[in-house]
Formats: sequence, structure tokens, C-alpha cells
Amino acid sequence: MKLSAFRIRNFRSIIDTNWTRLAPDNITALIGQNESGKTSILEALNSFSTQVITVDMLRSDQSLPIISVEFQLDKKEKIKYALIENIPATIASQIQKSGVITLNREWKNLNDSYLYYGDEEVLREADEKEKSENEIVDELIAKAEKILLDTSRLVELASDDDQNRGNLQNELNLMESRMDALERILQRKWNDKKKGAAREELGNLQKEQSVLKTRFDKIDASYQKAQEKISSMIHKTDYAEKFMNSLESYLENEKSIAKLKDQIAELKENIEFEISEKVSNQLKSSMANAIDQLKRAKKNHLEIKSTYLFAKECFALTTSGTGNNIEKRALERVENLTSELTLRQLAEVFIEDIPEIHLFEDFSSLLPNRIDLEDILDMNTRVEGYNAAKNFLIV
Repeated sequence: MKLSAFRIRNFRSIIDTNWTRLAPDNITALIGQNESGKTSILEALNSFSTQVITVDMLRSDQSLPIISVEFQLDKKEKIKYALIENIPATIASQIQKSGVITLNREWKNLNDSYLYYGDEEVLREADEKEKSENEIVDELIAKAEKILLDTSRLVELASDDDQNRGNLQNELNLMESRMDALERILQRKWNDKKKGAAREELGNLQKEQSVLKTRFDKIDASYQKAQEKISSMIHKTDYAEKFMNSLESYLENEKSIAKLKDQIAELKENIEFEISEKVSNQLKSSMANAIDQLKRAKKNHLEIKSTYLFAKECFALTTSGTGNNIEKRALERVENLTSELTLRQLAEVFIEDIPEIHLFEDFSSLLPNRIDLEDILDMNTRVEGYNAAKNFLIV
């Protein structure tokens, strides 16, 4: 495997080199006037390997670098990488066909960069896939919100109907008791005057009872209908609620991770410029604590993401109208999604095998007049000219 091309963006004076190919005979000359960016190219390639950038490497607009490198594979490497376990089929096919791999390093801030695989075509497909997935999630969110809102309204309606139904039932029960009492009065043989009043009151109550029963039947029908709808929606509502809750947890955890990374980056910068040893130690302690929190958050993130994906797939299946074996099918979908390597995971696989890039800088590569072999063998970095001699021997 050997470096065959590079592309550098947002590094010192460089806006974008576009893809620049190295000479196939292994000797590439960079020719240009002073301050034209020759050294910047070498420094950028070195930063790809070291993951280190400094403030003076940033452009005036503070845009962060993206450094992409392409490596040519031999026949054995093409076969080896195309057969990586869980590699996406399209990427395996591309590697077999092109015989190259492309890695990109992008910085989030001065102290944090991430690596991912893919040339323009792969990244475009990944962007389209991500965009499509985001659209699907947005649609699911809209559906979930509507289902939860509809269910909430139905529950509220059913609750109101139930309360009104209960009040009417109480009125009817009281009316029944009064009517029973009046019936008993009418059955007595004495006091015709009381019987007349009782008969009149009973007639009025019977009319009122008829009106109340009509109202009760109407409200009861509305209540029963709402209950039936709630019952029919119970699975969708349950999965919608789980989906929304898991999505919220997932996004909150992502925010926590990003916040901790920013906090660690800020602490690193403060430690670097802190003069007071006491304050520096306090900052180091805070950074160690933040790093521990970040490790826990990343560990939890895997479980939270898995829960979210499962809830999302369950809800997607319920809304698609296929209601059989929902959880089993959702689990199979999640396993298929999580088993395939992401572009970042692929990059971590390839980074183990790519050639190291070394920069021989002028200020560190001046050969001394004399250096003891013992200092070289003992790796005595303090001796003058150590780096230059070591680099010379490597060449």
C-alpha cells in the first residue's frame, strides 16, 4: 500500500488543493516560489498522521482543516479489504474495482479530529442515505406526534364523557329512588289528595327521565366509541411514546458527549497556557473527571442508540400496517443496521495498515558534526542532533 493522492482543505494558506496525484515512480517534486504553500502541503500530510494541528495552521476565517489521502493497494490487499467482515457490499465492490482506499481526517476543534472512509462518490451516497434517513425520522416524528395528540384528545374526550355519564347516572339513580317512593304512595288506599300530587310529580319525572336517558345513551355511545378507538390505537400509541422518549434520550446523550468534548478541549488549552502550578493541577483534575464522564457517556450511548433504533423500527412497522411479529422483525432490522460497518469504523480498520507519514523539518533535521552511537541506541532525545541523525538513518 502506498500514498497515491491527497486533497487538503482549510490549512494555512490552502483553501483547497483538489485531488492531487503523486508521481507513480515514487518520487514527487513540489516546485514553487517561497511562501507558495509547499511546506504547508507536507505539514498537512503530517497532521493527518499525527492528528495534531496548531492555531497558526488555521486560516484567518478559523475554518478547520479536512485532509484526505488516497492509498493504492496491491492485489493481495484488494482481496483482503474486500473480504473484511461486515463491510458494506458497495464499498467492497468499489475497492475490488478501483484498487484504492480513501481516508479523511476532519477537525471539530484544535484538539479533536475524527477519521472516516470514502471518496466523493461514497461520501455523496452516504450523505444521500443520511438525508433519506433523516426524512424518514422526521416523518415518523410527525406521525408519532399526531398519534399521541389524537390519543390525548380521545382520552380527554372519554374522560369528559365518563364524568358526564357518571353525573347523569347519579341523577337517574336519584330519580329512580324518588319514582319508587311515588309508586308506593300511589299504591296506598288512603289520602287521594296526596295520590293526585304524587301522580302529577311521577308524570313529570317520567318525562324528565326520558330526556335524561336519551342524553345518557348519547354520551355513553360517544364514550364507548372513544374507548374503542383508544383500544385500537393502544399499540401505535405505546410504540409512538417509546420512540419519542428513546429519541429524546439519544439526542440528549449526543449533546452531553459534544459538551464534554468541548469542555475537555477548553481545559487542555487552559492547561497549556496556565502559569500557576496549583491552578494547572486543578485544571488537570477537572479534565480527568471530564474524561471519565465522557467514557461513561460513550459507553451508555451504545445502549441508548440500540434502544432508540429498536423503538424506531417498532414504530415504523406499526405505522406501515404490518402488525405481526413487530418486535422480532424490528430486532432483525436493528441487527442488520448495526452489524454493517460505518464509514468511521471502516477508517479505524484501514488506519492500522496505512504507511506512516513522517515530516523531516529543517529545524529538526540539521545533522550535527558529531554524535555518539550510544546516544542513538539509547534514544537520548536530549542530545543535540538526535532527531536529525535518526531521520538520516531511517532514510
